[in-house]
Amino acid sequence: MPFDNRSYSLHALLKLKVSHGIMNDIPPSGSWRGYYLYGHGGLKHRMNLNLTFMIDGRIEGEGADDIARFAIDGRFDCEASTATWTKAYVSMHTVEYSGIYCQRRICGDWYLGGATGGFWIWPHSLAESEFAGEQETVDEPLQLAESASRK
Repeated sequence: MPFDNRSYSLHALLKLKVSHGIMNDIPPSGSWRGYYLYGHGGLKHRMNLNLTFMIDGRIEGEGADDIARFAIDGRFDCEASTATWTKAYVSMHTVEYSGIYCQRRICGDWYLGGATGGFWIWPHSLAESEFAGEQETVDEPLQLAESASRK
């Protein structure tokens, strides 16, 4: 996807990476935390992910956010430190993600039709230290909350 004025977070991280010569290895597999935004501000919509980064560049995983549970299928380019994946909600829509891995975080943009926004994710081990003030839990997915209230 081409850069535009909505891709500020991705562009800023890429500029930092290039200007400081920051090179990364493959991201750690395991538990990740983070959030996505509608647009590039406002409320942080938390998500928990379990990601596997394979030596051949594949990314696989699963997770949950305030919408529903989802599966992750994507690619990681170690040379460019870029990650792209599809977040497929179970029996629902899919969202495209594209980001840069820098300083043990992945930051970028998501795309769904004409809608877009930003996201940040980091390994759970960072969440326990650097992001201790951030909310660690993910709100119950809306579809589960709605079905529970009908009972």
